[in-house]
Amino acid sequence: MESGERAATPSVHTEPRALPRLGRAATWPILAIVYGLVLWGIVIGLVMLVGRWVLPGTQSGSLIPALAAVEIVTALVVAGVTIDFLRRSRADSTADGVRFGAWATIVGMTADGILLLATDFDLPGISEDQTLTLIAALFFGYPVTLLVTWMVAGLRLRGRRV
Repeated sequence: MESGERAATPSVHTEPRALPRLGRAATWPILAIVYGLVLWGIVIGLVMLVGRWVLPGTQSGSLIPALAAVEIVTALVVAGVTIDFLRRSRADSTADGVRFGAWATIVGMTADGILLLATDFDLPGISEDQTLTLIAALFFGYPVTLLVTWMVAGLRLRGRRV
């Protein structure tokens, strides 16, 4: 064989060709939506279960302390869920936490609106007056969700790119 010629050996690639992956950018919102739906389902389920004992009426003197307690519990639950989401999604910036909060808020508010319209604002297990208290708790709960996801992501991912 001359030096200029090479032996014609067929290139055999023994590893199977991998299918293209969707990647983190494509699956991230789906995970956030699933988390938002699960969180919403748990909260609404708890409201239906214990709402008549926990939620005061709008004319009650314990309305403000009850709303404050609900928002504190909301902040703690959202912080725990956010920590788990950031870990599972391999988030790498505070903006990921804010995006998660936005997705969870959008999902929750949409589901709340559909539920309230479907039941004609007459939720099973709680009175009409307590439903108004729940709506007030939701009104304050979604901004708490956005703030807590931002703060938790900021603390957990401190020093990483934004």
